[in-house]
Amino acid sequence: MQDFGLRYRSRNRAMLYEHKAPSKMLRIRQVQERTGLGRSTIHDRLDRCSPRYDCTFPRPVKIGLSAVGFLEESIEAWIRQQVELSSF
Repeated sequence: MQDFGLRYRSRNRAMLYEHKAPSKMLRIRQVQERTGLGRSTIHDRLDRCSPRYDCTFPRPVKIGLSAVGFLEESIEAWIRQQVELSSF
């Protein structure tokens, strides 16, 4: 469940709200630059019917009628995971 940038904590029996920095949305071109993967490879990683399907690759989020974006923190976490898996 997403908290949409709001986090609360209890102090003196009152609930205080803190604003957590929102996640940045990356478009497909930015994901390509960060991951080094091509556009069709990214789509293959998301396509369950593709031999290159990767269930760990972050799913896009709908941000408009015909626009999607990827959460920056999800992409960065996936990159870190790939580095950890490839470490000898």
